[in-house]
This record gives sequence, structure tokens and C-alpha cells, in this order.
Amino acid sequence: QLEAVQQGLRKLGDPRTLAAGEDEKLIASLPVAVWLMHAVHGNEISSTDAALLEAYHLLAAQGDAQVSTILRDALVLIDPLENPDGRARFVASNTQAMGPEADAEPFSAEHNEPWPGGRSNHYLFDMNRDWFAQSQVETRGRTTFYLQWFPQVVVDLHEMSGDSTYY
Repeated sequence: QLEAVQQGLRKLGDPRTLAAGEDEKLIASLPVAVWLMHAVHGNEISSTDAALLEAYHLLAAQGDAQVSTILRDALVLIDPLENPDGRARFVASNTQAMGPEADAEPFSAEHNEPWPGGRSNHYLFDMNRDWFAQSQVETRGRTTFYLQWFPQVVVDLHEMSGDSTYY
């Protein structure tokens, strides 16, 4: 029923196209659309793994009432990696700097990315700053995706830094 859900969400996205009372009918019949966007900055390395884990948990959880509610009432759209260029650059520099054992010293090579680092994409553009200009192909792709689904909940997930919490 994905096509019907998508069409309904698009209608809700522009209420000018709705007949009287159609909005309430759509709201009652459609799941809430939740879009989880991960890793707009490629050096926020745990984000992509977190996306894979959340997808696995939603698909594999057995007997979890919270997951059952989510699966019944929501359409969860997961974008596990918004910036593949930056992630690849970060992973390469981190792999090169790693020793046989982790070094907790904040000034060790494995904790300091060389320029240009993984924050930006291939063109050294921070895509988290591109929502208005739409100058990068990745941002335009995310906007196209948004306009296909009109999710009611959009979560842009980031890390604080390597030594801080994930949110």
C-alpha cells in the first residue's frame, strides 16, 4: 500500500488540494511518516551504524510493545548515510592513523583528522548548510525524497563529537 500512503501524504502536504473533511479522513487512515536522516557529516561516524541498528531493531524485535506500535502506526523512512564522500574520507584517514590498540589521548593521530576531514562532501561543501541554496546533488536528492513523502516528523541525527554523546 506504499503508493496509496505516499499519495495520501502528498495530499496532506498541500491542504489546498483537499475537499472539505478529506484531511481528517486522511489523518485517521494514514500512518505517521517519520524520516530519520543520518550522517550529513561524514565524520559523525556512529550515525550510519546507528541507522543500521535501528532498522534491524524495528525488523527483528519480537514481543516489544513499543516496536509493535511503531510498526502499526508509522512509516519509518531511514536514510543511513547522507554524506558517503565524507564518510569514506574519514574512515580512510582514521584507518591510516590507528595503531594496534586504541589511543585515548585526545591529541593522538586517530583523534585528529587531516584537512579536509570528513565533515564535507567531495566538493568540500558542508551539506548541512545547503537546505536553502540546494547547490549539492545530495541535498537536491534529499529534497526530492521529502517531496515524494511529505513526512510529518523529520529527524536530522548528528554526533556532538567523538568524545561527546550522540543525539
